Amino acid sequence: MYALIKQLQNCREFKSLLGALSGRQVQQQVVGLSGAQRALLLAGLAESLGAPLLVITSQEGDAAALAEDLSAFLPSRRVLLFPAAQLLPYQVLAHGREVLAQRLKALVAVLEGESPVVVAPVEALLRRLSPPEVFRRAAVELSLGQRLEPRELLGRLVALGYERVEMVEGPGQVAARGGIVDVYPLNADNPVRVEFFGDEIDSLRAFDVESQRSVENVLQVTIAPARELVVTPEARERALNVLESEYQMQLRKFEGVAYREARENLRELVRGAQEKIAGEVISPDLALFLPYFYREPYTLLDYLPATTLVAVDDLVRVREVAETVNFERSETYGQLLAAGRVLPGMFHGYVPWQHVEQQAARRRAVYLSLLPRQPQGLVVHGVSGFSAKSVPSFMGRPEMLCEEVRQWRRAGQAVVLLVAGEDRARRLQEELGEAGIEAGLVTHLEGELS
Repeated sequence: MYALIKQLQNCREFKSLLGALSGRQVQQQVVGLSGAQRALLLAGLAESLGAPLLVITSQEGDAAALAEDLSAFLPSRRVLLFPAAQLLPYQVLAHGREVLAQRLKALVAVLEGESPVVVAPVEALLRRLSPPEVFRRAAVELSLGQRLEPRELLGRLVALGYERVEMVEGPGQVAARGGIVDVYPLNADNPVRVEFFGDEIDSLRAFDVESQRSVENVLQVTIAPARELVVTPEARERALNVLESEYQMQLRKFEGVAYREARENLRELVRGAQEKIAGEVISPDLALFLPYFYREPYTLLDYLPATTLVAVDDLVRVREVAETVNFERSETYGQLLAAGRVLPGMFHGYVPWQHVEQQAARRRAVYLSLLPRQPQGLVVHGVSGFSAKSVPSFMGRPEMLCEEVRQWRRAGQAVVLLVAGEDRARRLQEELGEAGIEAGLVTHLEGELS
């Protein structure tokens, strides 16, 4: 699809926008585009700037659709979806491993120095994360000839959140038998088999999860954490101290017979959490207590380099959704707090949208909207207007599409039809041919359009 990007790069409006973002006018508003048009613009900016791109949407569905479009426009760039994982006491264990894997792959990609495109709904971006440097240092580095006991490696991987199983079948799992440890890193395409000779790594091989057969030998491998909460000994000690202090303060608010059940709930919550924090392995549900481990708030933006371009798709709508999320969480936590099922500090597992907006204001950022209205409080260095027309719905009638194509051709325009799937493309090519319109079919659109 780079031919489309090259066409865009020749556009006067695009050149002006790119020049502003490459200079000092780094906060820009873009109006007049919608849907896949925005995806093409963002792909062009990411390609031209050669920098990571973070796109913030209001809804999960919008993020998925935009990620799919960006993947089509940027086939050589890694496009990652950073989905939302709600942080509520009764939901923290309800997320599938797929959601966790998607989030962790995005974190690992940016920390490993890649230049990815990450698309995130606003709710996903508001959730606090472990400090980036703590997360980076927690990774396990393995290489041929390295001295390490199989039992020690297994213990470290389990401590990083890997699930011990009989046979590795998916990301985030580890299995051990004799002098062999199989692990499926969340940051790898295939699992890795680590074979030991005594206390020395004798071989490292990537293998196919279905056949369990080796794919290739590797010299070294980096195994990223399999959970978002990574703790240091200092953070563990801080969590225990802060938790006990807040617990005692909250108990004083529950004095009297009327609060007997709330006191029991609170005691059960805190004693259970303290036991898990003091244990060797950090339980997944301790993600609820992240604010007790680390005082400073960190988000996905803190994992991304300073050169990252931030794009906000419809800031007004993003703000509305963030406000709704915060209101619903406040109501839920208020009820749970009165019942002794949460502590006040647990509410701070999310940051307010204003925190993210302030982070974006310190970087290169584009704010996309269809209409030329400037959201309240937004300060930009310039506004770029693009003239684009949405394609009408043809309601399954190919003759309507053919007539539209004829009009475009008569106007001297180059016509490119993007189709989901090669089979559908061939059928469309045949329909156009039957209507007397010659059309070529390509799987990779390179070069110049004419």
